[in-house]
Order: sequence, then structure tokens, then C-alpha cells
Amino acid sequence: MEITKVSNSIWSDLIRGKISCRIEFLGLQFLLIRLKMKISANDQPSVMNECINELKDYLYKIEKNPLIQKDLEKICGIGSMV
Repeated sequence: MEITKVSNSIWSDLIRGKISCRIEFLGLQFLLIRLKMKISANDQPSVMNECINELKDYLYKIEKNPLIQKDLEKICGIGSMV
């Protein structure tokens, strides 16, 4: 799964908790918790864009990891149904 092909609306839904799936990669779990707290404290579009960019930057660094690939497939599969 290519990160660039995932729409920002899916990333936004994931951060807001609208997409619910079991994330296997622990580092991604922690990052999502932190980003959810950040956006719940300040729900401005600029803050969401920062969160999305931070999430994407993190995923670019580890996208070859098999667990991340599985998590991305889950996120995108569920995100396309939302």
C-alpha cells in the first residue's frame, strides 16, 4: 500500500477515531493516541494538517515493515467503507 495514494480524509478519520481497526504496530498505536489527544485539544484545520503530515512522515520511514503494511491495508480497507 502506497501512503501517497491514501486520501487525507482517511488519515483525518483515523486520527479522529472514526476508523476503528486493530493496529498491530505498537509505535503507530502510540502515535495515533498522541495525535488524537492533540486534535481533541485543538480542532483547527491547521492542527489536523500538522497531525496528518506527522503521521505520513512517520509511516514513510517505516513503510517497508510487514506489520505496517498490514495496518495500512486494514486502514484503507475500512476507510474506503466510511
